[in-house]
Amino acid sequence: MPDRVEATLFFDERVSSVRGVAQGRAASLSKLGVETVRDLLTHFPRRYIDLSAVSTISKARIGGSYTIAGTIHAVTAKRPKKVPLVEITLVDGTGTLQCTCFRQMWLADKYSSGQAVAVSGKIEFFGGFKCMTNPIIEPIEADKEAEGRIIPVHPASAAIPAAQVRRLVAQALDRCRGLEDPLPLALRTRYRLYSRSVALHAIHFPRHIDEVAQARRRLVFEELLLLELHLMLRAQAASSGQS
Repeated sequence: MPDRVEATLFFDERVSSVRGVAQGRAASLSKLGVETVRDLLTHFPRRYIDLSAVSTISKARIGGSYTIAGTIHAVTAKRPKKVPLVEITLVDGTGTLQCTCFRQMWLADKYSSGQAVAVSGKIEFFGGFKCMTNPIIEPIEADKEAEGRIIPVHPASAAIPAAQVRRLVAQALDRCRGLEDPLPLALRTRYRLYSRSVALHAIHFPRHIDEVAQARRRLVFEELLLLELHLMLRAQAASSGQS
């Protein structure tokens, strides 16, 4: 575990300091707005796939939103005149789920029959099958440490897929464990706030989905407090005639 000074200094290093980030990958991360380790650790998940609360296809009700884990039976790319699409047929031993992904033709190369995935989205009914339209899809076969847990889905790109972003974030978090906290312990205790280190880990890799709200609460508190202090300093400088 890095010491506090080392972890704090690493927080503002270039993202290329993270293991596995070479020049090409750093350029791809830059297109996502990630230039530093701080940028990477504030590149928060846009969604979570909760594998601790997985539903079977047979129990998923029409109109509800669910996470379902299963095995891909078939992947079919179609190019009708209007909108190209990929259909992914998922089975889990209790039924069949048809996932229709519009304008995502690259999925036909990424996924194949026999692959284990989790899908998350709203259940609909069409053509005699339960289905999802443009669901979040995440492979779980290559991510066995996440099975039964909560998988964060970070903003990503074709060059840097979400699974790769997740691995880089995990490496950066490991180097930043115990970094200096701008909020004093007394203030954190008074308002029952996570430390910065704990909040960053919880928002990226929560053990329970409730931790996400607590992590966001802590990070928003810090952001608003620092903004308020900045505005106070500006007002003080203006009142004393400084620019």
